[in-house]
Amino acid sequence: MRHLIATALLFVSAYAAQAQHNAADMRNGNDLQEMCARPASGAISEPNLFCSGYIRGIADVTQDEGFIDISTATNGKLMDVVRKYLADHPEHLKGSASNLVVMALMDVFPAKN
Repeated sequence: MRHLIATALLFVSAYAAQAQHNAADMRNGNDLQEMCARPASGAISEPNLFCSGYIRGIADVTQDEGFIDISTATNGKLMDVVRKYLADHPEHLKGSASNLVVMALMDVFPAKN
């Protein structure tokens, strides 16, 4: 039983270290676009999972602040909106990744008054 717990802790710490590395790499729109790119195989990739969580976290905070309403949006829809925004606005790719997510979501999911 202790071996199982130790193995689980090792796995979790390794995954957390990878996630921290990815978060540190998400500096601008180019990084975001790379992390969120659809895999050619169509399979879900680790960077896509990280991207989904990154976008969802920003979306939740932005909604809590009253700037957007994502109450009916799925994680997949949020990712699609951000991907489209990045593709449509290549001139902004050097900007902050988190700001680009907010701008993309505000365009499609305005706050309800």
